[in-house]
Amino acid sequence: MFQPDYTETVSMILETMKELQEDIFLKKDVLDEITVKILNATSKLGIESSSSLLEKRSDSCEICPFPTPKEPSSIYEDRSEREEDFSIN
Repeated sequence: MFQPDYTETVSMILETMKELQEDIFLKKDVLDEITVKILNATSKLGIESSSSLLEKRSDSCEICPFPTPKEPSSIYEDRSEREEDFSIN
């Protein structure tokens, strides 16, 4: 199925990852500390959090600057020219 060299190499990589797992992957405490530091730094700089930006965006989406497209049957309601007015030869 697998070549012996390939299998041996993969097993060595997996063993090394297991040995170094604590050094490679950050622990939850470290991640929490990093998150707190980032949040403190953004509040000092006056940068808004992404959640408040999303709230503002959802509020502003209620007013759309573009008109909604009309249905094909109602396109000519306000015009005097219609397809029936023109003869096709």
